[in-house]
Amino acid sequence: MTSAMILGASGLTGQALLAELIADEEIRQITLLVRKPLTISHPKVTQHQIDFGAIDQYHELFAVERIFCCLGTTIKTAGSKAVFQAVDVHLVRQCAQLAANARANKFIVISSVGANSESANFYSRCKGQMEKSLKDICQASAMALVICRPSLLRGQRDSFRLGESVAAGLTKYLNFLFIGPLQQYQPIAAKQLAKAMLSISRQENNQQITTLPCHELIRLAQNEG
Repeated sequence: MTSAMILGASGLTGQALLAELIADEEIRQITLLVRKPLTISHPKVTQHQIDFGAIDQYHELFAVERIFCCLGTTIKTAGSKAVFQAVDVHLVRQCAQLAANARANKFIVISSVGANSESANFYSRCKGQMEKSLKDICQASAMALVICRPSLLRGQRDSFRLGESVAAGLTKYLNFLFIGPLQQYQPIAAKQLAKAMLSISRQENNQQITTLPCHELIRLAQNEG
């Protein structure tokens, strides 16, 4: 029996991933850590409504084989850079540490194209800092780490994001530009990202840390069918 956990199951990718895990016969047990209960009922799924500000209290829940981390916010939603960093860097790091302590086999996390801990761009710098901290955790444990670096995400969100909507509309007609080094900037549908995350979670890899750019994620999703 393969057990899995989704962190951030209420978001665009998290919802798509939950549907993929439910449909996958190999996955028999799905644990969701949520702020508010989701309107879903399925024999595979167990929801735990928790206080993410005190996530260390829930360490025993991390004793699963695969953990999918879809946690993330925006500066607009967070209200400040400090709160954004608390979620996208510090909370993700805490979850990875709890996963490693609980001897989870694999931690699959969503980062972003352009992630760089030395970047002048705040968003890219935060994602880079998150990646660096997770690599340190995994190198000190036996847990494998997969870093997914999608570009612009396409899909129907619960909350409207004007910038993303406009960009997605434009790039839909510019796919021919995303060749060579520009492949990493190709937009990806949330469902494709979810399929890619599930695919890579199944694969045995000699490398403890794997980083997947957007075009590799799209390829994995296409292979999933």
